[in-house]
Amino acid sequence: MPVLSVSGLHLIDGNFEPGDGPSRANVDPASGEVLPGEFRDATISQVDRALQSADLAFTTLQHQHDEWQVPFLERLAAAIEEHSESLIDRAAKESALPNARLQGELARTTGQLRLMASVVREGSWVDAVIDTSQPDRKPAPRPDLRRMQVPIGPVVVFDAVNFPFAFGACGNDTAAAFAAGCPVVVKSHPSHAGTDELFARITAMVVSELGLPTGVFNLLHGQSNDLSRVLVEHPVTSAVGFTGSFTGGTAIAAIAAARPHPVPVFAEMGSINPLFILPSALKTRPQQVAKDLYASVTLGVGQFCTKPGVVFLIRGDGYGDFMATLSEEFRSAPGGIMLNVNLKDRFLAAGASHFQLCGKSLPPQTNSEGVASVLPWLLPVDSSQWRDHSELRQESFGPGTIVVSCNTPNDLLECALLLDGQLTATIHCDGESDGTLFAQLLPVLTRIAGRLIYNGFPTGVEVCHAMVHGGPYPATTSANSTSVGSRGILRFTRPLCLQNLPDSLLPPQLKHANPLNLLRQVNGAYTREKA
Repeated sequence: MPVLSVSGLHLIDGNFEPGDGPSRANVDPASGEVLPGEFRDATISQVDRALQSADLAFTTLQHQHDEWQVPFLERLAAAIEEHSESLIDRAAKESALPNARLQGELARTTGQLRLMASVVREGSWVDAVIDTSQPDRKPAPRPDLRRMQVPIGPVVVFDAVNFPFAFGACGNDTAAAFAAGCPVVVKSHPSHAGTDELFARITAMVVSELGLPTGVFNLLHGQSNDLSRVLVEHPVTSAVGFTGSFTGGTAIAAIAAARPHPVPVFAEMGSINPLFILPSALKTRPQQVAKDLYASVTLGVGQFCTKPGVVFLIRGDGYGDFMATLSEEFRSAPGGIMLNVNLKDRFLAAGASHFQLCGKSLPPQTNSEGVASVLPWLLPVDSSQWRDHSELRQESFGPGTIVVSCNTPNDLLECALLLDGQLTATIHCDGESDGTLFAQLLPVLTRIAGRLIYNGFPTGVEVCHAMVHGGPYPATTSANSTSVGSRGILRFTRPLCLQNLPDSLLPPQLKHANPLNLLRQVNGAYTREKA
């Protein structure tokens, strides 16, 4: 298999071409080495051509009724695996992530492409609902009504910094949009623009191989806020997928809402993922919970959006052992290299601010493993400090966490009630002695979290049908969706009702004979029978 190279080019309507403006190159965050490829921002004209080609592809493919997505998704997954060496080599240099992590992430990426292919093949995602006509109904007859989910149109995807594969150019949002039948225009992340270009080259080869319209996939590079604004404001854009910071996500959502024709934005913006250790768990396994917590906080140098950023517990039996073990884990921790220098600087600035609020100083950063290296930090605070300083409830993206010591169960519950929407919430609990507190805490966390974990840790997001990677605002802009798992396909669809269409004109999912053998709701009951 030939080695793919990076040239700093955009993919627009099947062609690779340079951008405009000042050039920039990516830098290895470990060594500081400048990597091959000079990237220039896309122009407004290039944005327009990319989206117009996506719109043409959408129009061309609409009549195919799920015929193109399965072979495309499966072939794309295979092609990514065929070029895994080139992808891993470039991503490792752009992100300082170890090869083993990237190999696992690549497998996850191809797995989610294949999961989406299986969802389309099985077919029930369209949620076919049929109410047959009742011509003799009094006082008025009922028409024949048939409903299903249909693709929404061209989707703009802003990929994430922390997962160059799984949330990259061919990651979750792109896979979901393709499965729904939507062409995609990806805005590459500047930190791994070269990796994104390699994904674009692979995808373009698959599009050509299968004879699909070239506008099925476009890739644009750029750092400017103006480029992002033009992508979201363009009249062809029908939906936006975003994974990144709260500032970036809310800005994009505001632009989309201010359009003459607003479009949905599915922004995953991170959270602090609270973790509660109830008295029984603290008493029976303080050291083990402390060690596992440390591992979760520092996994991937703390650059997971599900990192537990705050821990709540009540002073009592096991508290001393827990804090001693956790403090020692952080004190003896090796340094880690973050994805880029900007993230390192923001993490250290957030840590310094948090420590200063509590009258403390951030531990010295003497680690020198790389230009973007950091040491983990642990900040113990009491519940009054947590309640008084809302800044402590903001995410610190990196290997740091806050431990909030409470005095009573009511004190802990009062702290929990201050939490905003979260991607996850975790409870550690052993035995029936915590039953009352658990029962009081559960509805609070159910209201704010997209995923609730019992006696585990939130880092690690399984790609499967049941997974929810989302949550109420400000974790996301759309609490009723997920960016991971098969339900993600519904982000980029809308319901369409067809009234009194003759059977010959109906899509196969709604035809009388049910040629796809789907489980459909017919006159209020689920069946595979004719309708």
